[in-house]
Amino acid sequence: GNIWFGHWSGGISKYDASKKKFEEVLPGKIQSKKTINCIFQDKSGAVWFGTEGMGVFKMQGNDFTQLTSQNGLSGDVVNAFMEDKDGTVWIGTAAGITLSKGSLTASQEALPSNSIRSLLRDSKGNIWIGFTDKGVTKISPDKQLKTYSASSGLANDHIRVIFEDANGTIFLGTYGGGISKYLPQLEANGYTGPVFQTISSKQGLSNDRVLSILQDRE
Repeated sequence: GNIWFGHWSGGISKYDASKKKFEEVLPGKIQSKKTINCIFQDKSGAVWFGTEGMGVFKMQGNDFTQLTSQNGLSGDVVNAFMEDKDGTVWIGTAAGITLSKGSLTASQEALPSNSIRSLLRDSKGNIWIGFTDKGVTKISPDKQLKTYSASSGLANDHIRVIFEDANGTIFLGTYGGGISKYLPQLEANGYTGPVFQTISSKQGLSNDRVLSILQDRE
């Protein structure tokens, strides 16, 4: 498949796998001048670009549309995307979550913060929402909300990235505290202490500001 790149200056590039070359992608008549924070492809094949101040660029086929706060987006700084089981795309902004399915609507979840930094739907159907200032909230498939913060054992309350490995283990990359590994088996037994294991520079990380996590094929 093709590989997409978002740039600091707002540019978008694509590596065309069939032509084996890089191409600049111009988003129609949109003047893209803000950093591309995140890129996401939904089940329909549409590609979503989240920007640092110009909302969302959505590409369907070769057509681009722009979604901003003037169209109902919670905020124009977009940090994360996620698609739920119903095909609704969740757009995480610095001013809250917007849901997109045909139209834009504000999320009605009672969250501890509107400053959204990361989103993940895990293999068990839980939705994880990471904040810049209030840790992480988990929404279970039966709509139960639970928030974890530094007081629950999180390494730091700024959750930059949420990752699930091949075994279903959840890792939270924090901006300043290293990585928090979620230990759900502790919760299952009614234990009320910390439910995270911290992996930081003390354990060998080169830096405690974690920006991305990936599991390779090996």
